Amino acid sequence: MPAVLPPFTTWNSFSSPEKRRRRRHQIPCWYASCYMYASRTHPHIISASRRTDIPAFYTPWFMERLKAGYVLVPNPLNPLQVSHVSLRPVDVAGIVFWSKNPRPLLPHLPELDRLGFPYYLQFTITAYPRDLEPRTPSWAELGATIPSS
Repeated sequence: MPAVLPPFTTWNSFSSPEKRRRRRHQIPCWYASCYMYASRTHPHIISASRRTDIPAFYTPWFMERLKAGYVLVPNPLNPLQVSHVSLRPVDVAGIVFWSKNPRPLLPHLPELDRLGFPYYLQFTITAYPRDLEPRTPSWAELGATIPSS
């Protein structure tokens, strides 16, 4: 499986001096609900699926990337600029999944636990009509996906 796919979010909304500083130190940056600054000495938070629904459409690819221990991240504004981001458990503080259909990911959660990755799943249910979101299950189907405690 290719290391580059689907596009992750990088280098968003940083001033030019901040971008230059990060490039000079080769520090990857990921966007979650707030900006998380990564460094070579501190683990980083992986925001999986900000621009595409990785749990719904790319779960097998993502699991392969976790096993490989890295992902190549193209800059959305400059596709020739590609960052190598470590996905080793010691380098990852946590993974944030954003999804409208987490069902393909759910069978892999025990494997994420076994590999030592902390994770958080942001589960979005919308009431959009089927013609706007043809590949998203209905809210009633997704409601049954949520485990009861």
